[in-house]
Amino acid sequence: MGYWLTTFINLCKLKAGPQDLPLSRELMYASVFAYWLMGVVLTLVNQTFGQSVFLSLVQTIILIFMCKIVLWIAKKPERSLQTLTALAGSGALIAVLAWPLLMWMGQGEITGEHPLAILWLLLVIWETVVIGHIFRHALEIPFLAGIGVALVFVYMTFTVTVRFLRVMSMTTGSGG
Repeated sequence: MGYWLTTFINLCKLKAGPQDLPLSRELMYASVFAYWLMGVVLTLVNQTFGQSVFLSLVQTIILIFMCKIVLWIAKKPERSLQTLTALAGSGALIAVLAWPLLMWMGQGEITGEHPLAILWLLLVIWETVVIGHIFRHALEIPFLAGIGVALVFVYMTFTVTVRFLRVMSMTTGSGG
């Protein structure tokens, strides 16, 4: 476990690539589960348990789908196991770091007016760079192209999540 954790840390430090992870379905499943679980933990700050489970499941499905579709388009589907493991594992690790910040920020929405909003923005930028770094290696493309893929990924995740939040708030009567 120490080797894998070190590799995920090095992924987040841009010192390792998905190819440095073993071809292991078990590690991929564990990483995807950790990603989902940390998503639940993060969204519990301002959602009910059921909503958190559902939102995290949606975000996990987006992660899997985006990874698979990007690699399929690039004609490199054989890299999906390590790439998905890298995306999920690094995402879970960054979520562990995001959790105390989210707890500090409290129950409200993250807005530019909150004094810790700049730290949240830096964390989102860092995660985007890590995703871009992973795709750069997986697709064998320039770093900036990897960042472009990451920006599409982050945008898709954000857009779908916001839409689900709106639908959930309308069905629970807590918004409009």
